[in-house]
Amino acid sequence: MAPDPGARATYLAYRAGSVAARALPGPMAGALAVALGRVAPVVLPGRRRMAARHQRRAAPGGDADGSVDAAVRGAFESYARYWLEIFRLPGATPDSLDERFSIEGYEHLEAALAAGRGVVCALPHLGGWEWGGAWIASRGHTPLAVVEPVEPPALFEWFVRQRAALGMEVVALGATRRRCCSRLCGTTGSSPWSVIAT
Repeated sequence: MAPDPGARATYLAYRAGSVAARALPGPMAGALAVALGRVAPVVLPGRRRMAARHQRRAAPGGDADGSVDAAVRGAFESYARYWLEIFRLPGATPDSLDERFSIEGYEHLEAALAAGRGVVCALPHLGGWEWGGAWIASRGHTPLAVVEPVEPPALFEWFVRQRAALGMEVVALGATRRRCCSRLCGTTGSSPWSVIAT
C-alpha cells in the first residue's frame, strides 16, 4: 500500500507541535495554543460543523443568542490548550507534578493496591488524563490506560512510546479484556498495578 501523504503530514504536525511546545517559554507557548485554537475552526470546517452539532444539542433553547458559535470557539481553544499541556508533560518533574495536584482520598487507592489487587480509576474528560497517569507513576505505580486508537498508526505508536516514557502502559480499546483482567487480578507476576479507564 502506498504511503498516505495526509497521514504522514498529520504525524509530522504532532511531532513538530511537541517540539515547539517544549522549546518555547510557557507564556509564549500558551499564546501560540490560543492562536491555533482560533485558527483551527477556520481551517478544519468539518470539525467545526461537528463541534457545532454537539454544542447545539447541549444548548438550552437552541442558538438564539449565538451561544453555539461562542461555545465552539471555546472548545477549540480548550483543545489547543489540552495539546499544549500534553506536549509539555514529558518535561515535568515529580515536584512540578505535585504542585499541579490537589488530591482527596488517595489513601483509598493506596489501601486497595496494598491489598494486592488492581484499581479502576474512571476519569471524566475534564482535562488531560496523562497528567493524572504521570502523577500516579511518580508515586511508584505503573498505570494502564485504555485509549481509543488514533490515526495514523504511526502517530498512535508515538503516543504509546511517549506515555511509556512517563511510566504508563497504553492499551488500545478493543484489545483490553485480558490485559485489564490480568492487572486487576494481580496475575502479572509483579507488584500491584492500577488501571486508568478513560
